[in-house]
Amino acid sequence: MKLLSDFDGVWTYPEAEGVAHGAELEAALLAGVGEGEREAGRALLERAERETATSVAVANAIARLRLLEGEPVAARDALAPHLATSNGEPPEAMPLSMRAEAWLLDALALDALAEHEDAARSLERSLDLAEPAGLSRLLVEHGNLVRPLLHRHVRHGTAHPAIVGEALDAIEHRGAERARPVAVILAEPLSERERAILRYLPTMMSNQEIAGELFVSVNTVKTHLKAIYRKLDATGRREAVQRGRDLGLMP
Repeated sequence: MKLLSDFDGVWTYPEAEGVAHGAELEAALLAGVGEGEREAGRALLERAERETATSVAVANAIARLRLLEGEPVAARDALAPHLATSNGEPPEAMPLSMRAEAWLLDALALDALAEHEDAARSLERSLDLAEPAGLSRLLVEHGNLVRPLLHRHVRHGTAHPAIVGEALDAIEHRGAERARPVAVILAEPLSERERAILRYLPTMMSNQEIAGELFVSVNTVKTHLKAIYRKLDATGRREAVQRGRDLGLMP
């Protein structure tokens, strides 16, 4: 919460409406979200919407929060003014990294709405910007939220297999590193298959879609979900995700 309170003074700076403090602004706005302090984060975002409506940094932060809250339509609404216009040019000058993230967030929102073809197009636009600039970290930062989308994108074809592969390797490695101490925390550790399914739960994919990704039956997914809920002492999908993050099983 310290970062949020320390950064509150940025609203007194004229530069806050531009890109000069863009990265710092987004980091501060999202600090509360990452630490479970969503009410504080939401308050800053709402204030940002009123006072810095043209900032892509604010739009990206709003979109990330809306996605976390299961509101993909609202996420897309926040991003729309900052995506490319009909002639292919961005509507405002903005750092390339922020443009790439805006397209990535749009892809995640479309994927959550099961509009997979449009999601693939937005993801490819993000990759068009990210790969030449070496911005694989943008993908890695979204962890397992973007992982299923990246796997699907590779299977369906992309002009950027290298950066997607690099990001997937980093996401897998980070997940493995965080999962190492779990065996001594859980009375009954999750199996490898259960861990794989757990990592899909924040994506809002249906059981049938998860089954398709893993090439197993829907009944198999349901059986593993029951085991996951029991082992994590969770009553449902959302609580299982929170428990998994608390235990370091997922980002």
